[in-house]
Amino acid sequence: MSLVIDSHTHVWSDKCPLTPERRYTPAYSRSSEDLLAQMKVAGVNRAVLVQPSFLGTDNRYLLQQLGCYPEIFRGVVVVDRHIQEADFAPMVAKGVTGVRLNIIGSTVSGRQLVQEHQHLIQLLNKFDCHLEIQSHNDHWVELLPALMQTGVTVVVDHFGRPDSNRSAGFQAVLNHLNSGKLWVKLSGEYRFAAAPIPLATALLNHRPDRLVWGSDYPWTQHEAGRRYQDCFTQLAQWTSHQYLEAIRADNPARLFKFDTEGLTSF
Repeated sequence: MSLVIDSHTHVWSDKCPLTPERRYTPAYSRSSEDLLAQMKVAGVNRAVLVQPSFLGTDNRYLLQQLGCYPEIFRGVVVVDRHIQEADFAPMVAKGVTGVRLNIIGSTVSGRQLVQEHQHLIQLLNKFDCHLEIQSHNDHWVELLPALMQTGVTVVVDHFGRPDSNRSAGFQAVLNHLNSGKLWVKLSGEYRFAAAPIPLATALLNHRPDRLVWGSDYPWTQHEAGRRYQDCFTQLAQWTSHQYLEAIRADNPARLFKFDTEGLTSF
């Protein structure tokens, strides 16, 4: 059985408390069982659960699902930047491999972000976890130089959400790929203006070993007309066949620390 990993999914229960600071309120829930059913039809056998922004730092449901399906899921959580090691270590033990920052709409400088999150970055480096960031367009010009100096592994969400494949922000992403500390998720192409194929081509020409694929299931606020199977097959349109196995399996297995020994289905 071949390994296929979806590196960007969201699940939650209708019993999960929503954070007061949320940008929107979902009108539905999607359980891990819902996701697993979609994955099975598409032939995807591993997934990364990313904490939805509307749940804030309450990661209880995500952590519960990691405990229920330890071979199948890994997790990316949202935490307070002052989280203590005693609280973070049990998350890592359950399969958490990274922390997400959603700074869409922010103009924070790279230096300021590093200063504000210095404790968290040190914690991530200690546990060999990554910092996943959702930002957009040219903000990456400001963010990446300072972040790369910290030694933390950075994962760029949704291609970096550029307006154009020639934007300064996307060029900054390309320029830092060779650092060995930067990864990019090929996902969420409906969340930005640039065409995905030229972006994927440029990324592949730089570092195909630093790219992972994600469905962004269940496409919050962009649900209409989308199917999980279409997301899975779409990657073949973005890249050439020679890179598919690396992007679907080898790369995300390394980044998210999946155990590939004795691979089993679910």
